[in-house]
Amino acid sequence: MNVLAIGAHPDDIDIYAGGTMLRYAERGDTVKFCVVTSGNIGHYDYDRAELAAKRKAEQLNSAAVAGAETLFLGMDERIVDDNPTRDAIVNAIRWADPDVIFTHWPDDSSVDHHVIGTIVKQALLCLKWKNQKTEYPPISKLPKVFFWEPNGGFHYQPEQYVDITDQMERKRAMLACHKSQVELEQDYMHAIEAMGMYRGLQAGYAYAEGFKAHLSFENPPDYKLLP
Repeated sequence: MNVLAIGAHPDDIDIYAGGTMLRYAERGDTVKFCVVTSGNIGHYDYDRAELAAKRKAEQLNSAAVAGAETLFLGMDERIVDDNPTRDAIVNAIRWADPDVIFTHWPDDSSVDHHVIGTIVKQALLCLKWKNQKTEYPPISKLPKVFFWEPNGGFHYQPEQYVDITDQMERKRAMLACHKSQVELEQDYMHAIEAMGMYRGLQAGYAYAEGFKAHLSFENPPDYKLLP
């Protein structure tokens, strides 16, 4: 099975779905990451170019832990919902040819997260159209989509949980690769650990990640695709 995770910034995929991506990889599925922005604004000590290069290297190191190929779209942070951005997302999905996609919850309070989650769910029906011109050709399958939770989990209740207890140590290793973010936020690792424990408490595991499915008449959810 082909699995695609689309994150707005370097480290988003690892924070919200890193354990789930590891579970897919461990059972032999093909896992690919798409990082939309370069993350070139969010730091006090580096200029944009320096920060973008640093965060790309960190993301590559993290993806290597999961054995995931990564596509970088290289946009500036604070993206807007426009045709070039939508075309880039459609192209990324066609590149991965996924059976299932993981991405941001559209109601996330982060503008970048919100835009990406919204575009992904609205781009699905464009994937097979030959008149939607992109670098990669149209695909016939209609991927299922799962949304991970926003930072802090506010106003979000998962529908399904993935047990990541056995993957938690490697998830920590993935997160530790994002040194520019760990040094920026003193509670970075603690907050992610706490959320994993909280979702695990809800689901009866030591650690878990929670997800909501994209719901539409054309593309009903299939929870059996979760690992």
